[in-house]
Amino acid sequence: MSLFALQTVFLVLAGCIVFFWLLYALTGPRKIDQPDVLHVLRYGAFLRSSALVLALAPPTVMGCVVWLLAWRNTNMLAIAGACFLICSLIGGLLLLEVEGTQIAVSEVGLTRFSRWANPVTLPWIEVEHVGYSALNRWFIVAGRGRKLYVSRHLVGIGAFVEVLRRKIAAERLASVNPALDAAAKKN
Repeated sequence: MSLFALQTVFLVLAGCIVFFWLLYALTGPRKIDQPDVLHVLRYGAFLRSSALVLALAPPTVMGCVVWLLAWRNTNMLAIAGACFLICSLIGGLLLLEVEGTQIAVSEVGLTRFSRWANPVTLPWIEVEHVGYSALNRWFIVAGRGRKLYVSRHLVGIGAFVEVLRRKIAAERLASVNPALDAAAKKN
């Protein structure tokens, strides 16, 4: 393959990736219209915008670098293009999470909605354990072989804490009380 043809291929790939991430961000998460939902937890506009910028930066830089630099041979261009493609996909992982995840809090339980999987519901009466990962900054609500991860970065986390404290016995929450207090103050 000639140098010009390889540059064109990588430029088209960069354009396709940018188009895909923009389309994904603009279509937004699905609307939750269940009547019993008290709160819908979503990532905020700042985090969603930051994720979009991080997803769009690598393919945009890839297009510029691949097209504007003078490449000596196709091997170096192929290696650079492959590295940019990998960075473009990794950069989009955060966008996939923040644009595609919602958690509905109801009197019955929690339901996690995402674009790429079926909804997962965990009723409050089935919750066996509530943990907290300080590294990931999320609560782990587990029961009956299912786990739901509720990030502290979600808008409305205070409402989640309030309902969680109402629905789960205090002794089950003893190990996560400091994290719950911190999350409640954030709101």
